[in-house]
Amino acid sequence: MSRKAAFLLVAGLIACLVGGAFALIAYWQRPQPVDAPAIAKAVSDFCKAQRANNAALPPSITLQELVKAGYLRKEAIRGFGDTEVRISLQIDENNPEAVLMEARLPDGSQVNALGDGSVLTPWDGSTNAASRRP
Repeated sequence: MSRKAAFLLVAGLIACLVGGAFALIAYWQRPQPVDAPAIAKAVSDFCKAQRANNAALPPSITLQELVKAGYLRKEAIRGFGDTEVRISLQIDENNPEAVLMEARLPDGSQVNALGDGSVLTPWDGSTNAASRRP
């Protein structure tokens, strides 16, 4: 093999490695999924198990607790990243402003999904002012 051919072969391999590295980085940085049906099933299964054991239902549960208890796979909530998500288990249907789901973001801010379908979000991290989005 000539030096020119060897050089082209090595350059091609390096280009493939660099391209593969960029593709791998792009793959890992893509948005991660959240499996909503799996989350709903995990909450339902947890509630059924609590009732079957005549155990009191807690007011709420985090997704991480559902994973630790084996009701939910970690892959189902990968899209939430470091966000702590808490789901209310005792819902008052007569109170449309009751918090159904609470997400505490890594920066400390909080987002709430309410019973009337609206979402309560902070304007910024320095105040308690919030906006409602239907």
